[in-house]
Amino acid sequence: MRILMVGPWRAEAMRRHIDWALEGGAEVCAVDYWSRRDRGRPTSFELAYLSPRQTAALIGAKPNRRSQAASRRAALRLRHIAAHFQPDVIHSYMLNSYTDACLQAGLRPLVVSVWGFLNRWLTGDATAEDRRWLARLGDSAHTLLVESPNFLPVLPRRPLASVNLLSAPVGIDYGLFRPGYLDEAAAWRFVLDIPPDAVVLLSARGWSKVYSQLQIVQAFAQAYHQFGKPMMLVLRGLGRTKRPERLAQDAVALAAELGVAHAVRWIPNIPYEDLAAVYAVADIVLNYPIADAFPSTLLEAAACGRPIITSDLPAYRNTFVERCCTRVPPNDPAALADAIVALATAGPAAWAAQAEPARQAVLAEYDEATQKQRLWALYERLASPLGLGKGLLST
Repeated sequence: MRILMVGPWRAEAMRRHIDWALEGGAEVCAVDYWSRRDRGRPTSFELAYLSPRQTAALIGAKPNRRSQAASRRAALRLRHIAAHFQPDVIHSYMLNSYTDACLQAGLRPLVVSVWGFLNRWLTGDATAEDRRWLARLGDSAHTLLVESPNFLPVLPRRPLASVNLLSAPVGIDYGLFRPGYLDEAAAWRFVLDIPPDAVVLLSARGWSKVYSQLQIVQAFAQAYHQFGKPMMLVLRGLGRTKRPERLAQDAVALAAELGVAHAVRWIPNIPYEDLAAVYAVADIVLNYPIADAFPSTLLEAAACGRPIITSDLPAYRNTFVERCCTRVPPNDPAALADAIVALATAGPAAWAAQAEPARQAVLAEYDEATQKQRLWALYERLASPLGLGKGLLST
């Protein structure tokens, strides 16, 4: 089986899909925009570019992905790549230039991992652009993979009548994400100069205004001054915007202004296989986006036995998050600060009492092996001669 995957191949969620396909015996060609970071090319799968640097039309100019000319070039380039690779299945990621190129190139059968690009349908704030995407997907896509099951009843059926909808969170490797890692956590605390008696809060989401790092710093400062005992905030350095350092600089300045800069620590964007040790550093994990789908961060933190304080968002309804996590309104740093103080004051016994039900729920509902089998079964169905027709709406 040959699978053409179109998207940001360095992103962990897509890379895990690539690895799953390779484990299943598929040949994979990942297609992305050219990046200087690709000087060390992968050896287990092919890598091709929608905007190769060596293309004559692009020499000396950085392509504008949003322009119509760049969009047409990407689609033509992708069609050429597909003609050479001859894929049985095409899997694109995000409703942006990646999936646009697949649609313009007319590639089928097409699976689309939506990630957070349909979140406005959960809040009733869908835009005309959101509706146009559904119309285009309804004409060309075979299956949409959404992370939260809450999308299934709210997406309008008419434009998607012939498209499969599947709730497909990436899932958790329980052998990796688990309680423990005491030696690694002690090493991190030493490197970060964290006092042994400090309550440690971890913010592990990507740096973006959507994920509210500035509000987290503001809430932490308020909680720090109320708590009266040592407390530290650890921020993971994972860029989600083109210049995340600007937002990080704002966070540093805000922490200094609020008198808590000495209590803020930074962890770089470390490899995925080392993340569990970072969760082990934390006493409490903070997840405070203003909008979301269903992030791996929550699954990872819960699987590691960490209590979670999170935004109360529609995407989390009817899941373990609603049952097992402390939830506060988004865009309300004061409410977040109150929740931090209350949980920090409750102490380790209360943390364990909250974390264990969440861990058991994640173990029962989000096994990576199950998600891997479901995705592989979808690929096999589409790759078979009888699997190219569009199916019925399903869960």
